[in-house]
Amino acid sequence: MLGTLAAYARETGQADLAATITRIEPWLGSATWLNGAVVDMVTFGTPVRYGWDPSGIGKLVHVVNHRNLRTDGKTWLAKMELPQITMEMPIAWGGDYVQELAVAGSDAVPATDAAKAANKAIWEMVEPYDGFERWLECARRAVRFPSEGCCLLADYQDCTGSTDVRDHYYGHAAYTRLNALLFNTTEIVRCLYSA
Repeated sequence: MLGTLAAYARETGQADLAATITRIEPWLGSATWLNGAVVDMVTFGTPVRYGWDPSGIGKLVHVVNHRNLRTDGKTWLAKMELPQITMEMPIAWGGDYVQELAVAGSDAVPATDAAKAANKAIWEMVEPYDGFERWLECARRAVRFPSEGCCLLADYQDCTGSTDVRDHYYGHAAYTRLNALLFNTTEIVRCLYSA
């Protein structure tokens, strides 16, 4: 994949970027870029698009703003329903709609032929479907967390009833609010480092 990115950088006149990719590629392949240290990773509202390779990292935690609509207590079966009426999405009743809907197939269309070719090469490596059908299939699955790592479904209670998107950014802004920082830190430490 780095070869594809380096070729794209050269083709679009980004020689510095191509040189940097070429320089770090051997380190990434041999896992020597951190002298054997591992990095624990935390994602906040990252859409489920590709698999994670846990062999190159330490521990992995995914935090997702999710309103559990299940009444039977089976949170492990939690999935977000797609908005059923138009007023649901601007109010963000279901949690993080960006995390839910920015799945495979939601990419912006590249503007240049070089970018289209690079996207196609990467798609062939990591995504099985193409176009609207791919997005629809992935969105229908309503997958909230990847199979790699640990997932924390948290109701940030950010649904204010406001239709002004800037109040919640479709549920995706909850992770960075000042009132969520202590909760985030506490849960990250608990998930990653408690016995």
